[in-house]
Amino acid sequence: MLEIKEQIFAAVEKSANILIVFRKDYNGDAIGSALSLFYFLKNIGKSVDVICDEFKIKDKFKFLNYTENIKSDFQRDKNFIISLDTSKIKVASLRYEKKEDFLDIIIEPKNGYFSKKDVIIKEPELKYDLIFVINSPDLESLGEIFENNTNFFYNTTIINIDHLPNNERFGQINLVELTASSTAEIIFFLLKENKDNININEKIADLLLTGIIDSTNSFKSTSVTAQTLIVVSELISLGAHREKIIENLYQIYSVDSLKLWGRILARLKENNNRELVWSLITKEDFIKTNTNKSHLIGVIEDFIINIPKTKLVVLFFQDMDDKIKVILKDKNKTDIFSIFSAYNPQEYKGMIILTTSNRHLLEAEKEIIGKLKRVLEK
Repeated sequence: MLEIKEQIFAAVEKSANILIVFRKDYNGDAIGSALSLFYFLKNIGKSVDVICDEFKIKDKFKFLNYTENIKSDFQRDKNFIISLDTSKIKVASLRYEKKEDFLDIIIEPKNGYFSKKDVIIKEPELKYDLIFVINSPDLESLGEIFENNTNFFYNTTIINIDHLPNNERFGQINLVELTASSTAEIIFFLLKENKDNININEKIADLLLTGIIDSTNSFKSTSVTAQTLIVVSELISLGAHREKIIENLYQIYSVDSLKLWGRILARLKENNNRELVWSLITKEDFIKTNTNKSHLIGVIEDFIINIPKTKLVVLFFQDMDDKIKVILKDKNKTDIFSIFSAYNPQEYKGMIILTTSNRHLLEAEKEIIGKLKRVLEK
């Protein structure tokens, strides 16, 4: 039986039109990995499209090459075909009438009658014969790209590449490596084993290093291993611009982000040994600082890094729909999904979001922090 990477290259070799997709709430790892794979596949002569649902390039990723190739939806054939079986009944005439919001197609038979079973509707078909799903825990995370095309995804070979533990292994081929720091690290080793003698050039190296740096919070994450550092060293030797990448990803802080930080720090709480730290954010905080829940990710990562004893960081926030939600980052990989299964836990950029039934932040704080303290005491 072929090894997983051999299966991937065999599938690529047999394919003519390849689709690369990644999750709607993408990060640097998703976009860097997808575009590096896109560049490689184009270089070996494949027809390739990259799609992310409702894609808009974030400011910090505008420096990357090839982002203009990412589409926000499928480019379909516009023709919609209604096919009529005329093997038994012949057509005498055909006309149409437009009535307000409807179009009536009127077919007069020469003999007999046409019925529903004689009609076949042919929707525009997608041309792809292979799908790469990159840095996405499940197909639902692809948004409407999947929701509106489920039959296509279920009937087309999927290669699933990821490094996160909550990945559902939904592909026919699954390259999921939990020990990797990032999906970009996995893609690096995959591309190195290609049989087409396509080298990783400076542009691919930049994309892959961006993925690794963003996924590891500039090498501060506990997921960084000796292998990660070896990969980074090789990418830099291939021409990746580490300083430029870090400058774009981390050294540009908006005034709005700093204002949100101030509000979070003002309400920061901790248990006796600082294993657990938490804070509260109101909807008004987001409105007055012109921020949203995505800005909370950097806060949590920095707490984990800069408070060595901290095992759990928890932020309670009031979302724009007025629901009280909780975002958690667990350094020791406690099974949050099991402990809080009643709170509809969802993975979000390597963290977990809970949705509570509480009406107020203080109610949610009392309920969730109480449970977490009991977990830490065990």
